Amino acid sequence: MRSWFVGVPLLLAACAASPSSDDGVDTDADTDTTTEPFANNPLVHEAMLSSAHRGGSLLAPEETMEAFQNAVSLGADVLEIDVWSTLDGVIVLNHDPVVDRTTDGTGNVVGLTWAQLQALDAGYTFTPDDGATFPYRGVGVKIARLDEVLAAFPDSLFSIEIKQQSPSIIQPVLDLINAAHMHDRVVVGAFDDSVLTQVREADPTLLTTLGTTEGFQIYSLTPADEAGYVPPAPFFAAPLEYGPITLAQADIEKAHRLGLTLHVWTVNDAADMDTVISWGADGIISDDPATLQTKLEAAGVAVE
Repeated sequence: MRSWFVGVPLLLAACAASPSSDDGVDTDADTDTTTEPFANNPLVHEAMLSSAHRGGSLLAPEETMEAFQNAVSLGADVLEIDVWSTLDGVIVLNHDPVVDRTTDGTGNVVGLTWAQLQALDAGYTFTPDDGATFPYRGVGVKIARLDEVLAAFPDSLFSIEIKQQSPSIIQPVLDLINAAHMHDRVVVGAFDDSVLTQVREADPTLLTTLGTTEGFQIYSLTPADEAGYVPPAPFFAAPLEYGPITLAQADIEKAHRLGLTLHVWTVNDAADMDTVISWGADGIISDDPATLQTKLEAAGVAVE
């Protein structure tokens, strides 16, 4: 889901060394009021939520309208997306900084105009069978805009990762969220902590994920630290396994003691889905929303 884990050992060491108030620990706090501004946001209060990672990239061309339509038809609660700005200021969906992997074109998203992006085939490289077929090639699949996706799926929840750092696209993204009346149906994430800090400053009532350092701090908190810890945001997207991090049930239980909603990514293996469900996570983020929905329904925890 995110490219957080460059320098993971250094981040873990830093978090373990100083669980201070500057890192979100408030030793004078008597109660955790972190979730109060987000009382109307189902992403904090509903469980178990299924998230289609990049719209369900194993089933359809990622981050496209076709992928989102498929994910919604399968029952996905949350559509997970990544955003950038085009050269002429249009907020668009793409995971990578370049278009090379998922289209028939080349180049940086930020260096191309909206018209240039629309000339590309966003279904060109998708294959469900390791290259035997390319069912979405040449059928008109396009890179999508944030505003059109929000408008097309008003009943869905969204996890929006701001990929672009410079120039900042925070305000344009927030403006589109508000214009679509989706303020209480989104969570905003970023792998860069400073981006999330700016988002919270721009709108303290908009739900964000924990940032990179903030997230790693959860793993290193001791029982003594927990008593005075107040998370800077109530939503934690935690990796199932990445680098030295291997999520355990105890980590989910700790997150819940801290008042955090915890969604696990990216869970594509069916057995892993069963495990995470049994651990009591609040959500699962998967490239395969079809298998995930089947598992949730079998476990009797799918949100209707």
